[in-house]
Amino acid sequence: HCLRTRRARAPAARVRMEDTDALLRARARPSLNDLYDEIGYGPFHFRLALAGALGNAADALEVALLTFLSPCAKAAFGVDGALESTLLSVVFAGEFAGAVFWGLLADRYGRRVAYFWAMVTVCVPGLLSACAPDFATLLALRACVGFGVGGSVVPFDLMAEVFPRARRGWWIQLCSASWGVATLYVAG
Repeated sequence: HCLRTRRARAPAARVRMEDTDALLRARARPSLNDLYDEIGYGPFHFRLALAGALGNAADALEVALLTFLSPCAKAAFGVDGALESTLLSVVFAGEFAGAVFWGLLADRYGRRVAYFWAMVTVCVPGLLSACAPDFATLLALRACVGFGVGGSVVPFDLMAEVFPRARRGWWIQLCSASWGVATLYVAG
């Protein structure tokens, strides 16, 4: 038969909540946003903003081009109204598929790689569509352009991740304004 002996416990020291918060803040690691705020802006940020603005402007130009392209395709290839509207549909269907694809690619291989190839997918088929020998080829090339345009938003994700918090929204809005500038350019 064992007897347990009680040990005398020292009274617990009272800890104030303010002391605990200060201790936790002192031990906590800084977040990525804290580090980006501390680093500030550099050449990378300005190049990223320029790339985002140019891609967004290219997106606007492609959408505005559709209003001119449909009547030209109708005249050049003798298509009727239903096929003419198909030209618009394949571009936006390509954009939808491209947005999903480029987003997944950006998450897997990096935003820079995804954005580069998305813009190549806009430029090359966009230039080749000027030389399309028939309407089916034009449809396929414009669908590829739409697929690339779906990736034109990738830099905005990167900007939201790496720009310092104080002016992050301002920079993203500035790059978004390139859509309006490009639309005015096409209209003018």
